[in-house]
Amino acid sequence: MNTAKNPQEIYKEIGNLIWSIFPEEGVESCFTCQVYDSFKDYTFDWSDEKGIKQWFGFEDSPDDVFYLILKQLELLQQHPIFAKERWTHCKVTLTDEGKFSINFAYIDKEDSWSGLYMRGVSSLTKEEAEIYHVPEDVWEERQVQS
Repeated sequence: MNTAKNPQEIYKEIGNLIWSIFPEEGVESCFTCQVYDSFKDYTFDWSDEKGIKQWFGFEDSPDDVFYLILKQLELLQQHPIFAKERWTHCKVTLTDEGKFSINFAYIDKEDSWSGLYMRGVSSLTKEEAEIYHVPEDVWEERQVQS
């Protein structure tokens, strides 16, 4: 018996969770994450009508909702539709008009970096590596391996 939750139900739950914390001044919210067996990392931001990216303050961060979103994404990652190749990075976008989109990336753990989403270290320029605080020796090693 297949007890896997329908992906559409998971998408709906994720959308509802993001909507529950959707900022009043926001026009688009993004939950972006990395999900590996031994490591998980995420960020949440939104853009206002001027296109300025914003984040919740430390005291205002709805970590309980972020946790629930991440749990739904972990369920999705383990769904049989991804059995052939499990995505490792994901970006969920929801607009103030209710438009939902989800994108996946397949980044090897060895090419990942905390705070770097939807791309691997090997895809970074030297200048971008500095922005993401990737040590030069690590960046050079990943360039050789790619």
